[in-house]
Amino acid sequence: MKSYKTVVVCMLAFYLATEKISAQNIGINATGAAPHASALLEIGKGTLGSPDALGLLIPRVNLTMTTSNAPIGAGIATSLMVYNNATVNDVTPGYYYWNGTAWVRFSTGSGGGSAGWEVLGNTGTVSGTNFLGTIDNQALDIRTNNTVKLRVTTKGQLEIFDTPGPNNILIGEGAGESQTTWGATFIGHNSGFNSTNCDGCTGVGHRTLYSNITGDYNTALGYNSLYTQTSGLSNVAVGYYSMFSNQNGDRNVAVGREALNGLTARDENVAVGFEALLLNCGDYNTAVGAMALNSTVSTATFNTAVGKNALRYTTSGIYNSGLGSNVLNGNTTGRNNSAIGNMAGFVNSTGNYNTFLGNVADAATAALINATALGNGAIVNDSDKVRIGNTSVTVVEGPVIYTVSDGRFKENITEEVKGLEFIKLLRPVVYNFNTKTFEEFLTKSMTGDARSKHFEGRDFTRSTSIRQSGFIAQEVEKAAREAGYDFNGIHKAENETDNYSLAYSEFVVPLVKAVQEQQALIESQQKQIADLKRAMESFSVQLSK
Repeated sequence: MKSYKTVVVCMLAFYLATEKISAQNIGINATGAAPHASALLEIGKGTLGSPDALGLLIPRVNLTMTTSNAPIGAGIATSLMVYNNATVNDVTPGYYYWNGTAWVRFSTGSGGGSAGWEVLGNTGTVSGTNFLGTIDNQALDIRTNNTVKLRVTTKGQLEIFDTPGPNNILIGEGAGESQTTWGATFIGHNSGFNSTNCDGCTGVGHRTLYSNITGDYNTALGYNSLYTQTSGLSNVAVGYYSMFSNQNGDRNVAVGREALNGLTARDENVAVGFEALLLNCGDYNTAVGAMALNSTVSTATFNTAVGKNALRYTTSGIYNSGLGSNVLNGNTTGRNNSAIGNMAGFVNSTGNYNTFLGNVADAATAALINATALGNGAIVNDSDKVRIGNTSVTVVEGPVIYTVSDGRFKENITEEVKGLEFIKLLRPVVYNFNTKTFEEFLTKSMTGDARSKHFEGRDFTRSTSIRQSGFIAQEVEKAAREAGYDFNGIHKAENETDNYSLAYSEFVVPLVKAVQEQQALIESQQKQIADLKRAMESFSVQLSK
C-alpha cells in the first residue's frame, strides 16, 4: 500500500503538471491554459471527449429533512452544496444548499419535483402534492405592473383589485371593457363589453349585457341574455337568449330559454319558461310555462297566463287570465276572459268577458260575449249564456234556488201573463235526451284536437237512458206565439251553433195565472150556482102556497 506521503507527492506532481497558477485565479486542466480572467477557479478548458472536459462530481449524501443538519453534522457552512439521494420527509433527490438554518433545494427547471414554478410551465407535477401558493398564514397575491390585481385570502376568498371603476368583478376576455362605475360583476367572454355606467349590474355568460351602456341594477345569466340592453333598469334575465332584444324596458323578469326574447321597450313583464312571452311587446304581462303568451307578434297587456301554451297566440288581447295547460290557447284579440283548467277556453279567439272553469270547459265558437261554461267539458254556445256541466251530468242541485226579484228595480209592470189560454196549448211529454248527439252538435265547430277532448273516456249511456218529463221547446214557442204571449221561459236558437232550451221555473208564472183564472171561473160558477139555488128555493116557496 502506498504511504500517505507518496500519495501527497503524486498529487502535487500532478497539480504542478496540469495547473497554471496566477496571482488572481486558478485553472485546472490538461493543457495548461490560463483560467479566464473573470473566474476565481476554472475547471477544464479542452474539447468535448477530452479528459479535461469531464464534469464536477458534488458530494452525495442522504439528507433526512430540510431542517436537519444530518448527516453533515453541526457547524455547516452557509452555501455548502450537496446532492441528496434520499426521498424522505420533505426532501427528494436533487441538489441542495445550506442557507444557514435549513437545506434549500435547487430548481431543476421544468422537470418533476422542481421547487419552483417555471414561466414556460411545469411537467411531472402531482395533484395533491405540488401546488402554487403559500404554506404559512399569508394570502396569495397576483400582480401586474407591480400592482396587486388578484388575491386568494387565507379564508379562501377571491379578491379582485384595481378594476375599471370601484368594486367591480370582471372575468373573461372583454368583460366590462369600458365599465367605470361601481358594483358591476361581468363574468364571461365580452360580458358587459360596452358597459360604461352600469351600477350594480351582474352579467354571467357569453356576451351577457353586451350592449348595456347606462342601464343599472340589471342581472343577466345565460348565453346572450340581455344582449341588446342599453338603458333599461332593474331587469332580470336567466337563460339562453332570454330578453335578448330588450333595449330600455324596465323591471322585467325572464327565466328560461328565449323568454321575453323579442321585448324591446316595455315594462314589468314576468316570463318563466321556455319561450314564454317570446316576442311579446306589451306591458304588465305574466306568463309562466313553456310558450305561454308566445305569439309571434304581440302588444298584449295586463294578461296572466300560467301553464304550457297558455294564451299562446294572444296578439293584442288585454286583461285575460288563464291557468292550465293550453288554456285560452287560441285567444288572439279577446279581452277580459278568464279560464281555469286544461284546455279551458281553447276555442275562444276574439270573444270578450267570457268565463271557462273546468277541464276543456269551452265555447262552441270563437267570438262569444259574456258566456260562461262551468264544469268538466262544459260547452257554452251563445253569448250571455251560462252552461253548467257537460252532457254526462244527470243532476244539478244546490241547497237553495234564487233569482233577483226586487220590486225596486222592476219597471213597466203589467199583468199581461197568459194563463189557461197558453197552458192548454202545451203538450207534456216523456222522452230520452240523446246526450252524445247533443255533444256532437256542441262541438261541431271545433278543431279535431279540441273536439276529441270532449269524447275521450266518455260514456253517454247513463245520461241518455234517463226518462225525462217536460216539453218540446219548439212546441212551447209555437204555443206562446198562438196565445200572443211573449214568454221568457224559452231560449230560441240564435244561430246554427245555438240550441233551444226551456227555463222550467218560468212556467210557474203562467201556471199561477191559469190557476187564478180557473179560480175566478170557479168562484163565478159558484156564485151562479148559489144564485140559482136561491132562485129555486124562492120558486119552491111560491109553489107551496
